[in-house]
Amino acid sequence: MRRRRGDRDRFLGFGLITLGLVLISSSSPGGVARAALGAVSLSVLETYNWDGTPGEGTIDFGVVSPDAPVTVASALVLGVSSDLEWRLSAWAGAAPSGCLLEESPAGSGLWTALLPAATVLSSSEAPCVDRHVTRDMRMSVEWTLMPGVYTIQVFYEAAFTDDTAPSGTVSVNGGSVYANSTLVSLDLSAADDSGIVDAVSLSDDGATWSEWQDYGPSVSWTLPEGDGEKTVWVRFRDRAGNVSEAVWDTIILDTVPPSVSEVAAGSLTPTTADVTWTTDEPATSQVEYGLDSSYGSSSGLDPSLVTGHTVVLSGLGSGTTYHYRVVSADPAGNVTYSEDHTFTTRLAAPSLSATSRRHAGTYYFDLSWTSSTGATGYNVYERDASVPGSTFTCVTVPPLTGTTYSVRLPDPPYEFEYYVTAVNPATPDESDPSNVVVALGNQPPLPPAISNIVATPGRFDCVITWNTDEPATSEVRWGTSPGSYPYSTPVDPTLVTSHSMTISGLDAGTTYYFIVVSEDTTGDAGTSAEQWFQTLPRTVPPAPLNLRVERLIGRGNKVKLLWDPAPMALGYTLYSLDLLDPGAGWVALTSLPGSANPYEDTEFVDGRYGPHGTYHFEYYVVAWNELGVSAESNHVEHIESKL
Repeated sequence: MRRRRGDRDRFLGFGLITLGLVLISSSSPGGVARAALGAVSLSVLETYNWDGTPGEGTIDFGVVSPDAPVTVASALVLGVSSDLEWRLSAWAGAAPSGCLLEESPAGSGLWTALLPAATVLSSSEAPCVDRHVTRDMRMSVEWTLMPGVYTIQVFYEAAFTDDTAPSGTVSVNGGSVYANSTLVSLDLSAADDSGIVDAVSLSDDGATWSEWQDYGPSVSWTLPEGDGEKTVWVRFRDRAGNVSEAVWDTIILDTVPPSVSEVAAGSLTPTTADVTWTTDEPATSQVEYGLDSSYGSSSGLDPSLVTGHTVVLSGLGSGTTYHYRVVSADPAGNVTYSEDHTFTTRLAAPSLSATSRRHAGTYYFDLSWTSSTGATGYNVYERDASVPGSTFTCVTVPPLTGTTYSVRLPDPPYEFEYYVTAVNPATPDESDPSNVVVALGNQPPLPPAISNIVATPGRFDCVITWNTDEPATSEVRWGTSPGSYPYSTPVDPTLVTSHSMTISGLDAGTTYYFIVVSEDTTGDAGTSAEQWFQTLPRTVPPAPLNLRVERLIGRGNKVKLLWDPAPMALGYTLYSLDLLDPGAGWVALTSLPGSANPYEDTEFVDGRYGPHGTYHFEYYVVAWNELGVSAESNHVEHIESKL
């Protein structure tokens, strides 16, 4: 029998039976086996003599008489523990009566014939089979013995031709440099010339190996305890039992999170804060923050591995206290959270505006500013810009609680600068300065400034209104030609900033030109530019609106009629119609001068109806002046029953 390099684990065995007739069955496989030693086994060998004497085998078939042929069955079972490719041949020096090749899924015990039983078997041909199979297989040969002496020999050989070991690689945790747990994942990749890698064995030191286990692309492995660099060794085995050279990969086991110290918040502004801290090993940077210790917001993760950390928080509210904690993770993924800390952002600088005014000959500079969140007060700073080298000085002690401040200024010339800061003594904190505003007076005292002149003309009069920037008197001068104002109202000496004067005795439909004059307490008079207005034209009045009836309780059978005055009306005429009299017509009850109304209709007490009865009247009213009569107003009815 041949031996090749590596055959020690792959040679399987042979059996011998002697009885006369020679039958040789051999197997020369061209495939591979998962486990070489013991993968193929021979069935029970049966030997016997024709005369019934015990043979060398384990089964005694009893007496074989010369005139009574006996049928002997010999089974050759080639068993494998996983798929195995075989090439099987069979031949004999004398013909047995049959030959059968069967296969079975490994270990199932269920056999299926591959070919029908052969009826002829000679030394020159192999009628049983010459093919590849991939399961356990069994060959049964049957023959009939006639009286005489025969020798039967059964011989087989199983030899494998695969002697090339597989090769492969291993990667711990996908090639990571660090691990923070002893349980790791091994990514395996292996190849074999047969295409089948069957098993894998692992080691922590390359000397002591685990039991062989099924090969797969990924397996779990537990590293030895203790932080530091760890090496994992791997061997691969194919189905012929060839074992690869050991391959390895390393990873650093780190189960201790970084230590955090020197946590602080600085460089505070109304909207930003710099958070800094130190770690005892390179680690990432992140800050969680919010209005309480549940946080709710976080900075973006900075993956840079550093020991000195700085994170800038932005978009914060001014004058607000924030809770925060820092978060750092080392390269192995161990995370440390600091204790809770707080910081308060700076107060926001107010936005300052100012207006100048004059009152009773005195100049004022009125400051106003926006409020700042978290501020409990405000400081106003002043500098006399007309004095070289002067500095800002706080002019409000203690701080103001409001957001306005009025400065009394001297007579011109002057130049002062102002800014405002927000303060919170509890912090303590004072905001950056607001914008600077300038109070500049480089002119002699000025007369009142006149603005917002509005004329509201009627038909025979006009109301004139205007404003001044300081309290002053009121007067209107007018005429019918541009630039000429022969008429004027009496001067109203009341010192006001909102003025109203009425011009009377005007002609309807006429254009007038006017100016307004206001004088302050120092005698400086302001005069407006020329203005104009046109009085309303003279026309027939429009129809009165909203005619209505009111019952006069306690005044007998009387009603009160009311309507809205009509422009340009000199009087009104009220008409009544008795709807209960089929022959009645409209009756003018009265003609009222001017805008006099209401009119009380006494028709209800007319003797024609007596003190009792039913009344049903309809009314309308018209307006009139010297140019004519208006259209009718709306009509109204009144019904009343008296028993």
